[in-house]
Amino acid sequence: MVSSAGNSRLVRTTRRLALAGVTVAALSIVIAGCNRAYISKESLSKIRSIEIDTHVAVPESPNVDGPLTTTEMLLGYQPANIGHSFGGYMKTHGIEVDQIVLRAFRRQLMEQGRFELREGGDATLELKVGAYGFRMPALYIGNQRKAMLMVAATLISKDSTVMWTQQDSTIFYPNLTTEFYIQALLAESEFVERSLEEASCVLAYLLLSKLYPMPVPPVVSSVDSRGESREVLLQIPGCDLVNEPSRIPSERRIKCIPDIGCTYE
Repeated sequence: MVSSAGNSRLVRTTRRLALAGVTVAALSIVIAGCNRAYISKESLSKIRSIEIDTHVAVPESPNVDGPLTTTEMLLGYQPANIGHSFGGYMKTHGIEVDQIVLRAFRRQLMEQGRFELREGGDATLELKVGAYGFRMPALYIGNQRKAMLMVAATLISKDSTVMWTQQDSTIFYPNLTTEFYIQALLAESEFVERSLEEASCVLAYLLLSKLYPMPVPPVVSSVDSRGESREVLLQIPGCDLVNEPSRIPSERRIKCIPDIGCTYE
């Protein structure tokens, strides 16, 4: 039985999560209504090729919700941000968010075929990562995490005029990315990279679809490693679904050291 203090903490946690949901909704409205510049059909028709600026700005550290023990979950504790040490873990394994995002946008431009991708194009696409990491899904208490990525894309003409700019984040599209247990992410760096690749591909498609009309992605079902039906996902063209690992590490104590990474003890 959970103590009254534990119940009180759980109530406070639920309220904080509800407030976080309101904050996310408000942020969605802000992103939807601000920081936009639209390109006219006449100007768009003159663009035949696009060059992508290879410099992609990225925050110094990710935001990562750390693991919780079963007791901590029952008592309503919030996960600690282990972003600094997780960033060291990514660096150790050569996971570079700027290159992942850059590859995703290049691939989407080539897949969609609307513009030629080449150096010295008619316009330059600049990309900036506003935030990234692995966060607990909204209104959920546990050890599953989703890749969180926020990207701003800006199209600039040869005379340095901003023709179009948009930003978007995966937090507004919960059905488009795969959940992973934080233990799996900390045990296998491959899943960290693949999850960020999935999130980058999704955002590249969504942002470029705001530059010019794109078809609605088809809906597909998915089955996890235990043979259980998973939430229906929208299949983004050119983006591969990331399957959940078949083996989840046991709940051992995880030690995170800044600039080095996280390991099991």
